[in-house]
Amino acid sequence: MPPASGAHARHEATDSCATCHGAGYSATTVNGGTHGNGQRDTAPAIGWNAGTQSCANACHGSTPWTPTATFTCTSCHGAPPATGGHTKHNTRLACSSCHGAGFSATTAGATHRNGVKEVIASVGWNATSQTCANACHGSGAWSTSATLSCTSCHGVPPTSGEHREHRSRACSVCHGPGYTSTTVNAATHNNGIREMATSSGWAPSTRSCANSCHGKEKW
Repeated sequence: MPPASGAHARHEATDSCATCHGAGYSATTVNGGTHGNGQRDTAPAIGWNAGTQSCANACHGSTPWTPTATFTCTSCHGAPPATGGHTKHNTRLACSSCHGAGFSATTAGATHRNGVKEVIASVGWNATSQTCANACHGSGAWSTSATLSCTSCHGVPPTSGEHREHRSRACSVCHGPGYTSTTVNAATHNNGIREMATSSGWAPSTRSCANSCHGKEKW
């Protein structure tokens, strides 16, 4: 389990039996109403064509069922994908920043390939306008594929608050490892949270730091 025939091996890591065969099918159960009826029972959503022995769905168009090589991320798209605005985000954000837990350049979450663009609520994705409304860019169009730099979103250093008063300090002193004038920590950047190093003693309620540099000056 699952069967070794055809392309089952290519799908077992990312799909449940029910995805292709319909309700009632799993690695340990079958639908007694259709199993063993002499037919290949497939869910309508996958677009199975018995004549061409292929499916026409969101994943792969019309690839024949017979190849048995195991799928990787790049079997269907780049890792990360090169479509739309992915190239603008690849170096600055982790996949999970937009798509949620379980998604990375090498792994897929439980909701992968369900026919829906999985985007977490905090990015403010609007399927109609194909834009996001979040802390980074307001309503930039997803179809624009130019690569982002730090200055695409803010100055270097940013002009907000007291950044100018601290430009002699490295970004990492206040924001932690991975942050410089040219690099970010993709796992925490643009997650809607002000990433502060513990040593800075940042207090959001008073908007001040309690460290060796200054007392209670407000940001």
